[in-house]
Amino acid sequence: MSRNLVDPKDFLRAQRQSGYKNACASLAEIIENAIDALAFNIHVTIIKQDDVFSIEVKDDGSGMLQTELDRAFLFGGTTKKDKKNSIGCYGVGFKQAGLSLSRR
Repeated sequence: MSRNLVDPKDFLRAQRQSGYKNACASLAEIIENAIDALAFNIHVTIIKQDDVFSIEVKDDGSGMLQTELDRAFLFGGTTKKDKKNSIGCYGVGFKQAGLSLSRR
């Protein structure tokens, strides 16, 4: 008998609500990823168009191959688990940070 281990709707809501209680904490997670990628310059821009705010983060870090990028969007997906000097390593922070900033 095949059973789902996760209810996608409830899982995403739970992930959005856990860990990051404000935009600054979420933004710090994204900046930490840029630092892990050896970025020297990190630019954060807040854009307001009509009554909608967007946050744009650009850096000059090492970048990612398409396979690394695909993995980065999976919960638990990380390429950093064997890197000793990495700030992050569990594969959930980037996703939780993004979800915590999403519209409810």
